[in-house]
Amino acid sequence: MSALRVVVCSLVIAGLSLPASGEASARSPKDRPTVRRAAMEWVPMGPRSPLPRRAWDVSEGQARTPWYLCRANYRGSKYPGTLRKRDCVIAADGQAISFSAFEIFTKRRGLKTLWLAPQPNATPSGLSAGRAPGAPLYVCRSRHQGALVPGKLRGNRCRFAWRGKVVAKKAYEVLVSDRRGPVWVRAQGAALPVGAVDGGYGQTRELRICKASAGRRLKTGWINRNNACVIPSRGQIAMVTRYEELHVPYRWVTDPAGANLGGTHFPGGWEGKRKLFVCRARYRGGMHPGKVVAGRCNIGYGGREVALAGYQQLVASKGMVTWVRAARGAIPRGAVQGGQENRAPLYVCRANHAGGQHPGKIVGGGCNIGYGGQELVKRQYDVLVTTF
Repeated sequence: MSALRVVVCSLVIAGLSLPASGEASARSPKDRPTVRRAAMEWVPMGPRSPLPRRAWDVSEGQARTPWYLCRANYRGSKYPGTLRKRDCVIAADGQAISFSAFEIFTKRRGLKTLWLAPQPNATPSGLSAGRAPGAPLYVCRSRHQGALVPGKLRGNRCRFAWRGKVVAKKAYEVLVSDRRGPVWVRAQGAALPVGAVDGGYGQTRELRICKASAGRRLKTGWINRNNACVIPSRGQIAMVTRYEELHVPYRWVTDPAGANLGGTHFPGGWEGKRKLFVCRARYRGGMHPGKVVAGRCNIGYGGREVALAGYQQLVASKGMVTWVRAARGAIPRGAVQGGQENRAPLYVCRANHAGGQHPGKIVGGGCNIGYGGQELVKRQYDVLVTTF
């Protein structure tokens, strides 16, 4: 039986908003709608916290006992694990570790899931519970062109910058801390001297969520660099190569430039030779989809084009979202919700204008886009939908 992967059709966080776009008017605080809960979220838990009603049984009724997905803070990162009795049990540093304070994964009732066979050599795009630092970078030094140059130890080489290039040396010394203080010790083969000084960490990595069976029990964990699912097992850890991975078709990220998410920054259109990426931003209590232009999210609101500095950008897994043609307010099945206005969802759309294609939001009978300082309504448009 081949490993499977799970795709969760993620809805977006609902926000507050004013009346329909193009009707900019003031409202009193008591008239504002209440915040709706997200389709998926992590809920903080303590030793006496009751189990949330929306807590997700990852076995989906196939096991005798429900198995809930949780995550806990450990050494500066959030590790996914399994809820056992009232503790979250994670696998880390070669052992199973229990936490009484943690977060539990919840999802909206009726949220669709889809099981897919894994795709070889596919770019990882699974849902992550957090980020963990990479491998430690130990302090070293090596002789080069008559100088003794400090650097970082990586892959049995002492690496350092020299006149605009990176030099890797096989012969080097490692900085070690002992009772005498810091001393330099010559490296012996691939063995790392005891007490080597940690000078930092390599590139961080996503802790993607997986589930696998250990004996007859289903457990959740995280995927390591060797693409194995790391789960707790009898007080220790087990690395399983046959597992299922939790996926989402799309996400909204606050820092697109620094995000290592595996998916792609989704282009919604173009203007000339420039791609226009899909974004969303809060404005006057609402959340509005739009397009990224010059580092801002441009939306249509109140008859004007508004450029907002704080925004989220859409990141999508390859092949899991697509565009479908529609007109006059029609919303196809599986449409991606990008925000909310006056308790009504705002779906992501795009429309042609002035030789370009511009992302926007469906309002009433058309796709509202921002262009040339104005909010324009287009009756013919495309709608972003999930492919399952």
